[in-house]
Amino acid sequence: MLTFTVDSIENVCSLLKTIKDVNSSIIFFNDGENLRKVVGFHVKKDYFEVNGMTEEHEISYEITLIDGCKLNAKITAGSVMLDSLATY
Repeated sequence: MLTFTVDSIENVCSLLKTIKDVNSSIIFFNDGENLRKVVGFHVKKDYFEVNGMTEEHEISYEITLIDGCKLNAKITAGSVMLDSLATY
């Protein structure tokens, strides 16, 4: 079992990129009040054309929690920071 907080979002995103089935993993987000299981992970990419070649760059990550909340982490200047926590 792995539990992470906002402070370790960069490390957990690196880990989640390597896991094929995030839903079956045992990873939890601790927001200080609740412990919620991670059930989804999505890498958002932007595509650019440079000299006739298409390049892709990761721009953000979306972590889906079991209760439907989504953590959005933004990549800025090579580091990953929490952008928002969306609750539904």
